[in-house]
Amino acid sequence: MKAGNASARKAQRARGGSKPLAMILVKRASILLLVLCAVSGFFWTVGSFTLFLDETQVLLLTILRYCGMALALCAGVGAALCAGASVARPSARKVLGILGYLVLCAVGAAALFLADAVLLLYGGVGRR
Repeated sequence: MKAGNASARKAQRARGGSKPLAMILVKRASILLLVLCAVSGFFWTVGSFTLFLDETQVLLLTILRYCGMALALCAGVGAALCAGASVARPSARKVLGILGYLVLCAVGAAALFLADAVLLLYGGVGRR
């Protein structure tokens, strides 16, 4: 690591430019949950065309349901954290961060509703 980069990082931290740990963890958790939703949705779609077993499809939809729920909750927390940070220091990047988290929240809710609807249809509407 070069000495110039280290001193620039120290100066940025001294100005308060670094993110709080909670925002970093929420951002990474949101990315992980988005990837898990995408992978389980992909395998469910592929499995529908290649005739996966019913139990495997239900397992994939259950994973999609819980990942979508967790993504919606995590992205909601991220939007709240970004909103709190933007009140302290207004910035256009933080407004874009709030919008990004709201989009992730909508994606998580859509995955949750899709998985719930398909599982409801699979189990029979009247049996639940």
